[in-house]
Amino acid sequence: MEKFTALLFSILLTTSLNLNAQSTVQVNTTGEEQVHSVSTPGYGHFEITLDGDYLLVEGQFSDLRGTYSSAQIFHGSSGEDGNQLFQLTVDLDEDYLAGEVHADENRFELSEGIKEALSSGMLYINISTSRYERGELRGQIPAMDLE
Repeated sequence: MEKFTALLFSILLTTSLNLNAQSTVQVNTTGEEQVHSVSTPGYGHFEITLDGDYLLVEGQFSDLRGTYSSAQIFHGSSGEDGNQLFQLTVDLDEDYLAGEVHADENRFELSEGIKEALSSGMLYINISTSRYERGELRGQIPAMDLE
């Protein structure tokens, strides 16, 4: 019984530590968030999870005006253009006007500098299309707690 209690305590402690190492935020992407606002019915919703030294991205977007070109995570504050950090892998629908992003295909190892930017709310998601090459949808990733 003593071994079982010790094992159970160890499992609970490990689970507790793993839960504390993860944090998740929600990000909505719209045309209004672009540096020069874009009029589009397009919309996206993403879940960003910080898991230790890794960032996982999952979500979807739809109703684009132009056909999909690319999706990325950039470094930059709200209202300014930034520098691309990561290219997202997207599963597209038939007409390239909607897509899904899966966490198992969008897992990125973070450097200390990128972690600092993430904790300061200095990262954003940008979706570019044939009609809006600089981005049709954008959403700022809220500051995330690294601990």
